[in-house]
Amino acid sequence: MRYLIVAVLILFNPFAQADEYKDAYDQYKALYEQSKYQEALPFAQKALHVAENNFGPDDIATANCFNDLGWLYFVLGEYKEAEPMLKKALALKENALGPNRPDVADCLNNLGPLYSELNEYEKAERLYKRALKIYEKTRHRNLSECLNNLSLLYCDKEEYAKAEPLQKQALKLDEKIFGAEHRVIADGLNNLGGLYNRLGEYEKAKPLLIRSLQIYKKNTYPDICSVLLNLGHMHSGLGEYREALLLYRHALETCKNTYGPDHPSVATSLYVLGKLYYDIGEFAKADPILNKALEISVKKRGLDHQETKRIQNLLASFALLHGLRVWTDSAGNFKTEAYFVGSMPELGVLVQDTNGEVTKILFEELSKKDHEYVTSTQKLIDDDSDLELDDQSH
Repeated sequence: MRYLIVAVLILFNPFAQADEYKDAYDQYKALYEQSKYQEALPFAQKALHVAENNFGPDDIATANCFNDLGWLYFVLGEYKEAEPMLKKALALKENALGPNRPDVADCLNNLGPLYSELNEYEKAERLYKRALKIYEKTRHRNLSECLNNLSLLYCDKEEYAKAEPLQKQALKLDEKIFGAEHRVIADGLNNLGGLYNRLGEYEKAKPLLIRSLQIYKKNTYPDICSVLLNLGHMHSGLGEYREALLLYRHALETCKNTYGPDHPSVATSLYVLGKLYYDIGEFAKADPILNKALEISVKKRGLDHQETKRIQNLLASFALLHGLRVWTDSAGNFKTEAYFVGSMPELGVLVQDTNGEVTKILFEELSKKDHEYVTSTQKLIDDDSDLELDDQSH
């Protein structure tokens, strides 16, 4: 899942002279820095239009506008719109400046996260490594951002031994450049904490994530969805489910307010919230949340994306083990519509209605069909639990 922050490069155009262009660009940049991405979009579009008309289609100013608009589309989860813009910016910069300039590396470093989000990891890695060579050769300050993005890619590929030293190196460089209280440091702490979450090292993650959130709040930075999710993962990993639920709900509202209701990060927030409800047995809450996550993920990412498949797999497991069904009594009369929680020889069958209320049905009250369902499904649940225990022991 995608819950780590990608470094952002906003390229300022030093050649802007037309008042109309400057006004549009300045308004876009101000709104972007406030995380008002939807409001920034028309100004970024206008800046590109004016730059093409005033400076020409091949000018560096136009290339910068393609880059900024492409990145904004990426941030908004509009990946189909983002790719041609970012590729166009890269081509213009290469043609104007040559292949080995820092401005070209910035475009490479902005195009890489798009391919990473699309699960095209080989493309992303090639772009990052090429950018890294340019930054290292020129000793450019954006080296740390490229290290950070490459680290995130290795996290996505579950190559954590490669990711950790890159993340630490990036954080160390940023501390030298920005000091200890800058928003960029919060990004780095959040990413490193997220890495430790993935490794199950929650106690190592905790101080990093807490410090990250403190810095974000100190800088009044509104886009805190990622760190809230990471803090939720940490509490969930520690078995502190109440705290995790609160953080996941906060993250969901933050993502909706920042990106809009159909953004991929909203799908991610819904997924982790629904999964936790599922894990703690609150099936009536989990079901609609997971289905909404799937709806958004299919719309924004497509059916073949690994995050979409992850949600589909959980819903398939949910339907198999605890799915909503109509229960009837032994006489064949309607009884109730409910999720299957589990069965115990001493108590009977536990079911949860759509309001979340858990009730008991005695075995002798079950219809033959329901009795067969309970027997076979309980065996699947028990087998699934045994597999989880085996996995943990290894």
